[in-house]
Amino acid sequence: MENTNKKQGVNDVFFGEAGVTSSSANRTAERAKEWYEVIERELESMHFYTTSLSVIGSDKIDIISKGWTKEQLDEIKEKVNKIILAKKLISYLRETVKAKAKMDNDLSNLKFQDWAAMNNIELPVRPEVKYAKTREDILSEMTIKERCRIFELECEAACYGKLIHKYGSLSNARDLLNKKLQQPTDVVANGRDTLIYTYEETVSPEMVEDLFFEMNQCHNKAQAELNGLNAKIDKEIDADEIRVNNEHLRETGEYNRAIAELEAQFFKYVKDERTRVRALNIIIPNHLKGVYDMVNQLGKKK
Repeated sequence: MENTNKKQGVNDVFFGEAGVTSSSANRTAERAKEWYEVIERELESMHFYTTSLSVIGSDKIDIISKGWTKEQLDEIKEKVNKIILAKKLISYLRETVKAKAKMDNDLSNLKFQDWAAMNNIELPVRPEVKYAKTREDILSEMTIKERCRIFELECEAACYGKLIHKYGSLSNARDLLNKKLQQPTDVVANGRDTLIYTYEETVSPEMVEDLFFEMNQCHNKAQAELNGLNAKIDKEIDADEIRVNNEHLRETGEYNRAIAELEAQFFKYVKDERTRVRALNIIIPNHLKGVYDMVNQLGKKK
């Protein structure tokens, strides 16, 4: 996957290898501020009349303040231009210092997803959890004949089982017949009204046993075939679960490797770009070099 690692170069025009550091720019801005504030205080004191003070009866006249001369008047425009130049320099220096700090801060806060979008990188999609086939899914894939056979065997096993299992009607009747054959009479004492119950088989116990075992065999046969089909379905379910899990593990591994590779590129980009940004110097434009040099010379005067 190609990665262009585009730089956040919106403000790069203000910076280069040749220039001044942010610290130096801030110091120069402070000097320029001090310089133009002196000029502003001079302009704030301007007035165009002289004030004199005298006492009645005295010829002595004291000049309290002198108004600005023509020479001073002619210098006003120059002073204003100096203030403008100083403020332009300050504005430029402070904005570029802020721009550089913002570039560094933006890199610190840059999100992985934003970096990918910035470089037109399509991030891998995390694999979704897939589900293996269910019994219903497998039944839906069977032919009508196969599905009907399962339903038929379920019916047969259930019907035979209802007869022969414990508390089933045939099982109960068989047990009762054996008990009555062992005790064919039953006396219920009640004085002169004593009752005697006599039990006599209507079918031979052998016939009942034969039927019971025949029903049991039918049940076992149907249940065995049904168990075999269900085991086949369970085996298919287990195999599909293994297939789905292996496929998910493979896809997740590929996803993790792809993300790790891109994240390594991202972290390297941020580190390299922050190093580049922090090494940038602020370029002083040609139209501000004069005032820049002059302000710094003022700072060097003893």
